[in-house]
Amino acid sequence: MCIIIHKPQGVDMPYGRLKTCFANNGDGAGFMYADGNYVMIEKGFMKLPELMAALWSLEKRINIKDTAMILHFRLATHGEKAAGNTHPFILCKNPQKLIALNIAGDTGVAHNGIILDLPRHKHLSDTMIFIKEVMADLSFKRLKQPAIQALIELATNSKWAIMHKSGQVLLYGGSWTIDDGCHYSNISYLQTISWYTFDNYNHRSKIETIEMYPIGMDCADLSTSYGHLDECNIDPITDIKHCHLCHEEHQEKGRLCYTCKEQIKDYEPELFEDELNDD
Repeated sequence: MCIIIHKPQGVDMPYGRLKTCFANNGDGAGFMYADGNYVMIEKGFMKLPELMAALWSLEKRINIKDTAMILHFRLATHGEKAAGNTHPFILCKNPQKLIALNIAGDTGVAHNGIILDLPRHKHLSDTMIFIKEVMADLSFKRLKQPAIQALIELATNSKWAIMHKSGQVLLYGGSWTIDDGCHYSNISYLQTISWYTFDNYNHRSKIETIEMYPIGMDCADLSTSYGHLDECNIDPITDIKHCHLCHEEHQEKGRLCYTCKEQIKDYEPELFEDELNDD
């Protein structure tokens, strides 16, 4: 599915999130920014150290905090797992320019989603085909129009980040998660914690995983955006505890509230490290 990060002007680069983004979307990364004359794209980083080195090099050339940027981490679904298929892309019809690892142009595009009902290509991804066949015919001025945005969202059921050489950014696809001033197209920038749960007979069950959601994201955000269940996993034997995220009472047993995904029982993850390593 991939993930897009939009770092607005005046916001620090979320370096601490990039490792998790790459771990969860490990088929290559890239970024773009505008210098007033062009959108500058650098991509094809197939390993995290390559991306970090490119960003640190960029820090020496520009003030990253004062520059709006789009970063993309790919999880391939269509097309080759190749450097040229990483995002972003220059808005154009030329396949050679689409796969270029360092290129400048008027408008750049990054995509998060899967576009159905497109002809399959051995080398090109669904994103590249849609850009080449549909979006490349549209100017940035046209892409700003609400009707065009609605049509692209309807056709692709995806999130898009579009950057103009002026530094203007368009974010398509409904609500984006905002954390520390940055916009994220989904929550795969968040770390996960895994642990064992135990039944009433103290038998160890399977590993369960919980995402570390951003502070301030409540039940309504999660159930609306991510389709989580609206009820808790009730165990009538156990005690009741108040959940600080959704302000409801939940059962304790090391289980989750499926509304807010908060783990109800207090725990220390390091207590389970030896058992996790044994497996």
